[in-house]
Amino acid sequence: MSHYSDAEDSLDIMDVGVRKRKVWDPETESISSEIKELLEDDVNSLVEEDCVGCPLPSTPEDENMLDSEMSDVLKAAVLGTGDELDISTLAHNAASQAEHVVRKMIQAGWSVCHFRNLPAWLQDNDFLIFGHRPPLPSFRACFKSIFRLHTETANIWTHLLGCVAFIGIAIFFLMRPTMEIELQEKIVFGAFFAGAILCLGMSFMFHTVNCHSQFIGKLFSKLDYCGIAMLIMGSFVPWVYYGFYCHFRPKVVYLSVVLRTGHNQHHGQLMG
Repeated sequence: MSHYSDAEDSLDIMDVGVRKRKVWDPETESISSEIKELLEDDVNSLVEEDCVGCPLPSTPEDENMLDSEMSDVLKAAVLGTGDELDISTLAHNAASQAEHVVRKMIQAGWSVCHFRNLPAWLQDNDFLIFGHRPPLPSFRACFKSIFRLHTETANIWTHLLGCVAFIGIAIFFLMRPTMEIELQEKIVFGAFFAGAILCLGMSFMFHTVNCHSQFIGKLFSKLDYCGIAMLIMGSFVPWVYYGFYCHFRPKVVYLSVVLRTGHNQHHGQLMG
């Protein structure tokens, strides 16, 4: 009996911590109750042994890992890359976005402003205090502004209507039959009409787009002065032609001097 007792004690020691299967009694228990107890026993053993359950595939295991991933995504959206956060790059992108938003707001709708609110390159008349256009960095916005009331409205429309009027008069005059108006007279007055159309057209363009930018304002200002010189030259042609009608050589010399002076003026304006 001593050998049997020793063997039984050794089996009890080996069974410590080992889950024993419970003998099923068909008279007191059913299969469903047995399965339920087995499932509960499995879940409890997992919690007791591992202290964690089996996580779902979509469940984040670490909140710090999730925060890190979100930070990387936001950083890539701001910088456009996955590099380290650069303050200068972030500031540049923010400035570009702000400029884009301001430009869209200006194009969508603008209001006249005070003289002191204009940039330095638009402050050309200290006596015009109210009603100025703000900088409009779009040719479309500049041309749409001709239908608004501001300090350039009168300049724009007087030169535009004058240009259209001279175009109509020139077409009517040059289309007359030669029996009524000789070819020489058409050429003489054609020079005057060309000078007037160019002068008024360039002035209309300058007063329309001078608020676009400093570069565009300076460029069309030079073209405006060139148009004025063209009108001066064109105005001299009829006067010299009829003033020296019977003196061919003085007429040619005078016209040559006028044209040369006008050419020098154009060159100086465009190159200056």
